Amino acid sequence: MKKVLSVLFALVIAVSAFAPINALADEAKEYSLKYDMTSNQWRVQEGASWDEAALKYSIDYLSTVLKDGDSLTVFGTDKADVTNLFSIGKKLDSLTLESVQNIEKINFEKKVNNIYLKGDTVVALSGSYERIYIYDSSYGIVCNDVDELYLVGETVMNMGVTTEGYVKLFQVIKNGTVTVSMTDASPFSLSIVHQDPTYNENGTHPNNETEPFITPVFGGGDSNSSKINNTLNVKGKTVKVDYLKLKKKTKKFKVKKTIKFIDKGQGTLSYKKIKGNKKIVVNKKTGKIAVKKGLKKGTYKVKVQVTAAGNAKYNSAQRTVTIKVKVK
Repeated sequence: MKKVLSVLFALVIAVSAFAPINALADEAKEYSLKYDMTSNQWRVQEGASWDEAALKYSIDYLSTVLKDGDSLTVFGTDKADVTNLFSIGKKLDSLTLESVQNIEKINFEKKVNNIYLKGDTVVALSGSYERIYIYDSSYGIVCNDVDELYLVGETVMNMGVTTEGYVKLFQVIKNGTVTVSMTDASPFSLSIVHQDPTYNENGTHPNNETEPFITPVFGGGDSNSSKINNTLNVKGKTVKVDYLKLKKKTKKFKVKKTIKFIDKGQGTLSYKKIKGNKKIVVNKKTGKIAVKKGLKKGTYKVKVQVTAAGNAKYNSAQRTVTIKVKVK
């Protein structure tokens, strides 16, 4: 009898130990990706944060372990192309993009519950998603419909967004307080862009304004569904400036030197500086860039929003490019 009880007790222990393992196997997991500048390849780790000392895997590893309900954090650079990262075909619970700068659209094959844009991320989001949160100095172009869209910041609001789809709920949240709220925003009707003040020749603002600000524009686009989407397609270029010459005179570049127009789109073009050094100025009408004399040696990134106004047949469109200015 004692032997039978011992066997039964052992079986109970074995079953109890086995059940949590199966349960853990089904739990959602978090993974992180980071672009390795040395090897020019993506690396994968388990967990939401990046640990340089931890074990790293190749990008192929992610496709073998990622499943529906998991979360993904991507740490990028302006040299990291993330266009083809999201063709895995899994429904993510959350996707966080940290300092990811990508000119082409990011398309999701399956719906993402929550998307977080952080750092100085600049992306165009296509596909299906429920909620988008934009933080820090990030800028997002939301190409499709979204249930909830939030701009979240603390003392200084540097983020921006342009919507091309329908938005059920939009809010700007500053220090935990909702400062702007609207519902049922039509496609192309919402644009909030972080604007740098216009600086004088000596690098000071005429009204002594130093804090960046955001300007909400509601109803600024065209929600006429009968119109065709604008074909505007642009990419940023890299320009070089001689430091010794810059000490004496401001250097100016025509727009064709700083922006590659794959397709100029339809309608009048205009330009707006979103982020960059105050000594690098962008002409709103011509797109000409002026690098002010006295700028120190280094590589500077300037984010510029290019707008094609559209016409009776085509909707208006905005695209954001990152231009590099190398002073040496």
